[in-house]
Amino acid sequence: MPDDNSCLFRAFAAAVLPGDDLSMLELRSLVASQIQEERDVYTKVVLDNRDPDDYCRWIQTEDAWGGAIELAILAKHFKIEVCSIDVQSLRVDRFNEGASIRCILVYSGIHYDTIVQSPSDPPHTIADNPPELDKRVWDSYDDDILIKSQELCKVLQGKHYFTN
Repeated sequence: MPDDNSCLFRAFAAAVLPGDDLSMLELRSLVASQIQEERDVYTKVVLDNRDPDDYCRWIQTEDAWGGAIELAILAKHFKIEVCSIDVQSLRVDRFNEGASIRCILVYSGIHYDTIVQSPSDPPHTIADNPPELDKRVWDSYDDDILIKSQELCKVLQGKHYFTN
């Protein structure tokens, strides 16, 4: 994912909407619309001490970073569980838990990436098939990929792939 302040939206779209031409601006707009529709839920306290109208204007700008609020809204809207693994703590934050399918994102403290499973031939060290064959979502009851993703994040943690 490029470091362009839209990495959360790009990572989510890469997992949930591969090949879809839904823009980052449209995902940001979807988030803002949901906040406006649920003003009783998305209060100033929830929105990092920002007025909901101000927050909605801000999140629709290209230089605004997304986080837990945006993941919760997107996960609910697209009916998917999002597991976000924090590289520094290895904590898994789950959004829309209980949905039938899940995607997994990796969070470094300032950047989001998508976990994909690439088919390959033994010894499975090179992803030599086209990216279109990558698996990006899994059944929520299947914790195998989540465990493997946590193991990958432990390797990233050891390489200090995080910012605090």
